[in-house]
Amino acid sequence: MDHSIQKAATVKGGISDSKCAAHGLKNCSNKEHLANGAKLVVVTDKGGEICTVTNPDTVADHQGHHVKVDGEFDESAKTITVAKVEMLK
Repeated sequence: MDHSIQKAATVKGGISDSKCAAHGLKNCSNKEHLANGAKLVVVTDKGGEICTVTNPDTVADHQGHHVKVDGEFDESAKTITVAKVEMLK
C-alpha cells in the first residue's frame, strides 16, 4: 500500500545533482554528474532538505541556479514534481 501524501508546496533553493547535494553542495552545475547517474534535486534554503525532482526536464536548464519552485511535494519519498520554476537573485 502506498502511504505517500503529496501536497502543494513552494520552496526556494538550489538546483543541484544528488551526488553533490549529498556532500553539501546545493547548486552544482556539472552536467557530467547527471550523465553518470545522479538525479536532479532541489536543496531547500530552509533546512537544506534534499528533494529529488520527479520531472527533471522542468528544471534541467536551471542546474546550478537559485530558484523558487511550485509543485507537489511528497514528504515521505522526499520528492517534488515541479509545476513552475522561477529564477531568484
